[in-house]
Amino acid sequence: MIVRPLEVPLAPEPSRKAAEPVWAAIERSQSQKLESCWLITQPTHAALAAEMAAKLDDEQFPDIDANVVRAIALHDAGWSAADARAIQTSRAVDGNKKISRVRTFLEYQATEVIEIWTSSIETAAKLSPLGGALVSRHFASIAGHYSADPKPAEPTRMFMKREAERQEALLKRSLASAQKVQRLVEALQFCDLLSLYLCCGLAGNVQFPQTIHNRPIELASEGDGETCRLSPNPFKNEQVFTVAGIRHPKLGRGGANSLVFFLRVK
Repeated sequence: MIVRPLEVPLAPEPSRKAAEPVWAAIERSQSQKLESCWLITQPTHAALAAEMAAKLDDEQFPDIDANVVRAIALHDAGWSAADARAIQTSRAVDGNKKISRVRTFLEYQATEVIEIWTSSIETAAKLSPLGGALVSRHFASIAGHYSADPKPAEPTRMFMKREAERQEALLKRSLASAQKVQRLVEALQFCDLLSLYLCCGLAGNVQFPQTIHNRPIELASEGDGETCRLSPNPFKNEQVFTVAGIRHPKLGRGGANSLVFFLRVK
């Protein structure tokens, strides 16, 4: 589950300070221990990432066809059950019960996450060999972050070994070149991060690890945080993206328990 503050602060005034790595901003946003917040499910976030991928400039991120977009839309399918349980628990809260804080996607144990990732990969692989390979490589790259922690190191190594074998088999079936696959993975990961930026309710200047013409993509937030500029811009023209959140805990009769959030990308 992704949590978003009920109110997002205005974007800071432009400064000469270097842009923050986007993942650091996302991690900080998900460690706020919010009891009252907006909830956005991982499958909802993944669907938004797929919408973003479909609108990327094909000169910068080529070969994004309908199957690739669908694989990106399904890349967090494994979170469906966990997020459904969290929503069900949230909806059951009433005025006589203590509010329970919702666990974010960064608070799951490595063994739980690996099971979820594996389910997501298997879902994408059923769609197409290339889609499965992309999602597998995406999560295998993230898994490297767990290997520094002694507790999850062994299951993480086993996951990475298993996925390396799966990727080899899937890529042989896909007939895709290594260069094509690498750029498609970068497209998935860029859209994953940009979608998380919107879902988390961030307002600030950040830098993405993905590049265009060897330049890192940077995002400069403007005004109320609902508008940003990307440089270099990976989209052909201005885009408006939206995502819906569910309020936790739910309000009584007459309260707004869902809301749509916007991000205009220039």
